Amino acid sequence: MSSDKVTMALMAGITLKDHTNWPQWFAYIRQAAIRSGIWGIVDPDETFMTEEEMLWGAPEPTTKDAYKILYAQAESTHAIELDAWKNTPADKQGLEPTLEPPSDALVKTKYHALRKDWTSARAEKTDKHTLAAIESLHRLILQSIDHLMQESVLSELDKTGQSGVRATLQIIRTRVAPSKTATRSAIIKQYDEHLAAAKRSGVEPTTWIQEYLNILSRAVTEDIPGIKETLFVINFLDAVAVRINPDWARIKKNEALEDERFGRPVPDLHTLALRLQAVTPAHSDHRSRRPGTYPTLDSSGSSTQPAKGGNATKKQHYQCPCGLANHKWAPIECRIFRNAVTGVSTDGKTMDSDFAFEIFTRFSEPKWNALRKQATKLGWTLISRTKPTSDTTPSSTTSLLGAPSPQLPRKFVSTILDPRLLAADEESLGVFTTFNCSVHQLSQSILLDNCGALHVVNDKSCLLPGTFVEAEEGDRAEAGTTDFPILGRGTWLLKNVLRGPDGPNTADLELTNVAVVENFHVNIISEARLLTSNVWYCGLDCTLRVGTLSSNTVIKQLVRKVNLVFFEYNPLFSCSSAPPSDVLSSMAGVILYQNALTPRNFGTGELVTLVQKRSGHCRSNRPFWRVSWDLFDFERGYDGSNWLLVIKDEFSRKLFALPLTSKSQTYVFDVLRRFENWVFRQFGLRICKIRQDRDTSTIGGAYRLRALDS
Repeated sequence: MSSDKVTMALMAGITLKDHTNWPQWFAYIRQAAIRSGIWGIVDPDETFMTEEEMLWGAPEPTTKDAYKILYAQAESTHAIELDAWKNTPADKQGLEPTLEPPSDALVKTKYHALRKDWTSARAEKTDKHTLAAIESLHRLILQSIDHLMQESVLSELDKTGQSGVRATLQIIRTRVAPSKTATRSAIIKQYDEHLAAAKRSGVEPTTWIQEYLNILSRAVTEDIPGIKETLFVINFLDAVAVRINPDWARIKKNEALEDERFGRPVPDLHTLALRLQAVTPAHSDHRSRRPGTYPTLDSSGSSTQPAKGGNATKKQHYQCPCGLANHKWAPIECRIFRNAVTGVSTDGKTMDSDFAFEIFTRFSEPKWNALRKQATKLGWTLISRTKPTSDTTPSSTTSLLGAPSPQLPRKFVSTILDPRLLAADEESLGVFTTFNCSVHQLSQSILLDNCGALHVVNDKSCLLPGTFVEAEEGDRAEAGTTDFPILGRGTWLLKNVLRGPDGPNTADLELTNVAVVENFHVNIISEARLLTSNVWYCGLDCTLRVGTLSSNTVIKQLVRKVNLVFFEYNPLFSCSSAPPSDVLSSMAGVILYQNALTPRNFGTGELVTLVQKRSGHCRSNRPFWRVSWDLFDFERGYDGSNWLLVIKDEFSRKLFALPLTSKSQTYVFDVLRRFENWVFRQFGLRICKIRQDRDTSTIGGAYRLRALDS
């Protein structure tokens, strides 16, 4: 493919209309000219020589050029004759010589001579490749600009008598190219927005770094003020420290500050970005494998597969008789393969007999002879397996499609893949929700989520006793810019909820590896995980079925409410039909009827007790999301402090004690503001809620003022 065709293909989607796409369009034109070796000829900033002079050495001669040459020769001859006439004695002088302009015949003769010489010189200097490249570039420029702009550019070329690629680019640049100030402002805005994007949830590190390098290159080219100063370096490292690579950024920031303090050169932004790019794959590979779920409550997803991390480095894959794709460990280390050929389970789990027979059959092939010898050397006792036969009693249940129903087990168990297999798939999971309430209306309901990657419960008591295992550190689920901690995992047993061999609501549903996210707004059953038990969802009639498409049985009629599909729909309502007195006592002191219950009926102490017995709230979902504080007095110290401000982080349950010399409202709130700023500097977190005590020196509640007035 020729260079012309390559450039046309690259610029197929680029049409220059205004200043917005001028940089991209001009960059393509410049690169096309550089590849053809003609940029020095068509560069619009070149002023020393014209485009024609660079191509031909001299412009094409005209009759005016011939006349000027002949007239200059006539002037020279006349000057010589005039000088000789003046030096001649007066008695011998004739008429004074006059300057005769060249005749038309002489001009024509001279023009033809000049034309002949110019043509001969042009033939010797002509480079067909250069001429073809310039013609191709000129055609490319005119085809890639808006048709209205094309008309105006051609009109101005005719008006000024100019031609060529350089003149065309100069006219287009005058009309379209933004000013230097506007260009710098746009780049600065884009740079700031890109740094802000690094702090948002869901940013992909590799893509972000590559885009940053592109923006930085433009900023350096335009000589943005301060781009090479240490302040820009610190801002870059602060942005990276939020999500992309916090540990690396903090180390580099300290090094940069030390280098500046002691007069050593500070690494520039380009060097730091390249270093970050070099260490990011290994860093982001671990982050992309955090488990969680993807329930969506306001819109429905179309895929039941979890999102891929996409930023992990490639690793070696092994073939294994277990038949799993992306097998990143040697077959001899595969516990699934070992369980199938030896019957020994390293994790205490029982393997499905059909699956084990498939692995054993593949292992019998000749290509696994070396693996068989290796297993024998390790002392494995290989067993023989036969094709399993069904020992269940046929059921008389008939499916809705008229075909005989499949045999129904007495319990459906939904299991998940091995955690190592999840790591091989590089799943990047999280929790996404559009609700944010203390106690949600759907908190007691069970949602069937076709986009969920894991089962989720919002209360640990839902799990079977003895099955709960605390989660590892860092096992969290993300919802927008908020992280939900996964407290642990266990087994969730729903008794008599499915159709079994004994009729409706006789079979249990057992879900394993269920994530516990306390105070989550709803409980979730993952449809994708149910498929491992051959249980699938039919959206036509909102049912759960078991079997194949042609032969299946309905085992559960689901409920469709509020554009969602519920396994169990148990909404909570804020109203009650109970008498007001019962409601008041059940709400533990919350005042529901202001007209009947006023401060006039209570003393100050009684009313404080009543209001203080309010219902609880959901636990914080991250450090420093909600803090509470209280004041305690102690004996005056040597520095005058006699009050202790105790601040408690609800999530981590850590206490922070600050001695105060006064407990005035202004002084206490100023200390709280300083503490909030310290939290943001140290951890990059904002305090969202501050729960205050009942100290009358700082909070004069409306209930107290009304009680005193009465």
